[in-house]
Amino acid sequence: MDDKERLLIWRRLNSFFGVILVFLGILTLRLAQLQIIQGESWKVKAVSYRQDEMIIPAARGQIYDRNGRLLVTNQASFSLYFNPLDLSESEYERMARSISAAAQISQVEVWDKMDAVPPFQARPSEPRCLIRGLTPQQVAYFSEHQSDLTGIRIVAEPRRKYLTGTLASHVIGYLNSIPVKSVQKFQSLGYRADERVGVFGVEHSYEAQLHGLDGVIRVNMNHQNQPIAQEIAKSPVKGNDLILSIDSNLQAQMEQALAEQIRVINSNPKLKRVSNAMAVAMNPNNGEVLAMASYPSFDPNWWVSGIDETIYRRNFVPAEMNRALQQTVAPGSTIKPATVLLGLDRHIISPWTTFRDDGRLQVGWNQGKPYYLYCWNHNGHGLVDIKKALAVSCNVYMYNLSLKLGGWSNFTTDSNYWIPYRLPKVAKIFDEYYKQFGLGVSTGIDLDEEETGTMGKAVYLADLPFIAIGQHESYTAIQLAQYVSVLANGGKRVEPHVVKEVRSTDGRVVGVTTPRVLNTIQLPDNYLSLVRAGMQDVVRKPYGTAYGTFRGAGYTVAGKTGTAETGVSEDNALFIGYAPSVQPEIAISVVVPGGGHGADSSVPIARKIFDAYFAPRSVQGQETPLGTAKKQR
Repeated sequence: MDDKERLLIWRRLNSFFGVILVFLGILTLRLAQLQIIQGESWKVKAVSYRQDEMIIPAARGQIYDRNGRLLVTNQASFSLYFNPLDLSESEYERMARSISAAAQISQVEVWDKMDAVPPFQARPSEPRCLIRGLTPQQVAYFSEHQSDLTGIRIVAEPRRKYLTGTLASHVIGYLNSIPVKSVQKFQSLGYRADERVGVFGVEHSYEAQLHGLDGVIRVNMNHQNQPIAQEIAKSPVKGNDLILSIDSNLQAQMEQALAEQIRVINSNPKLKRVSNAMAVAMNPNNGEVLAMASYPSFDPNWWVSGIDETIYRRNFVPAEMNRALQQTVAPGSTIKPATVLLGLDRHIISPWTTFRDDGRLQVGWNQGKPYYLYCWNHNGHGLVDIKKALAVSCNVYMYNLSLKLGGWSNFTTDSNYWIPYRLPKVAKIFDEYYKQFGLGVSTGIDLDEEETGTMGKAVYLADLPFIAIGQHESYTAIQLAQYVSVLANGGKRVEPHVVKEVRSTDGRVVGVTTPRVLNTIQLPDNYLSLVRAGMQDVVRKPYGTAYGTFRGAGYTVAGKTGTAETGVSEDNALFIGYAPSVQPEIAISVVVPGGGHGADSSVPIARKIFDAYFAPRSVQGQETPLGTAKKQR
């Protein structure tokens, strides 16, 4: 390389470095301008572009009855949310004091919610709901003072609305805060700690279907904590809708019948006051629950904004229990059809077996004296067969059957009234047979509050007759409805359900409850026909225990009354039945604890339920007024 080439290279390098120095000078001057001259203004602008993320609460799915009547929906509401920021303790205190004064709630509660202390245990970066259901005045106040309340946002939030009030409240249920012990479980499913979830009824058992997916909105804030731009990062997704199997008209008629009958009973000064009752109506062929009522009822709207303490204690607590699923009572004589079928199945009796009822039966001895069990009719029913025993509800027939099942044939010469070793085995035979009908086991209903009932221990010989007439066991109304459905459909124990379909927001069916047979009892046709005929005679024969109330009905019914002694108050009144008696469409159970005789208290309710179901097909003007039933067992 010669000198001329070297000189050319150096000139080029000097030009290159000169350009670099010019650019560095320009950048230095610009940086100085930004930092020194315009620093404060750019600092303000930088703060103005702080970005917050706020939730867009999703709406829960709506709930409809089987005919498309909307029962539960959502309405527009505004809530006050706090997006957690790095604030000083004095700033928290100032904000809590301001919010507390504007909303007239405890300052400590506001602070606890902002700080997410238990039970308000939100994740560190999760927005916290401070107030739900803001009034228009509160919305105006917080909108005006938003710049003074760092992190505070007013959020449009769907609010639950129960359109029919108390109707089917125990089936529908209500919402409440997530229980403290369940917060982590729900957070793992994507819930916010302060969300409201179903805690009862289908609101609870179908929570996963009803609950939607929250959306997210990104908000750019200026230096005064005011939004200047926003965008939806994720749209909310509404929860799925439920189509219930409940017929809201039949449900209303059932609830009214329970309330009216209780008023009739409580108006009689000779009777003790009755405070509750329950009933269930279901399709015996596919398990659809057409109506389920528990008296008294509650209004789920009480819980929407937080229940008042007075309403909670005075109105909600007495009505909280779904008695159709949770209250067990002795079934009384409603158990007798199953008792007869057990006797036939075990060949203890035949279709032609008769027993003589003289009003009482000696069952061994007690302390050297004959021990008698009595029929409800102390005059006796004379010679009775299976059909007559069911129609007149003869206790002595069942006493004889149960003792023959236990192997005691000469009851008057039994030397030992207390037989501890053989009795439990015989009682177990009853228990296992009854369970095939759904008595004493879970029915499988799609509600989570069900009790299963119990069978008492058999210690004395008399315990067997008590089991046979429903005085030694305890079941729920839904179990009794499933049991009578087995009798109606020919031996299939079908799982009951209150939800027919689940539909997405665009109306697509995403879930259907199909009939499920839990077990089948092999009931020979001649045995079942005999029991069914006896149950028909309960309502169609003049000596039948429900004849007086069902006389003139425009449909055929098969049923069984029940009166269970409590030993402490009035007897429990019960009725089970289905209609029409051929090709049944509806099976029901009615229970009035402390209502007295089943024929007097439960049968009138049953008549009204059947009348409501068959209303388009029944003869006008033939309804029997409540409380006019014949005084029979």
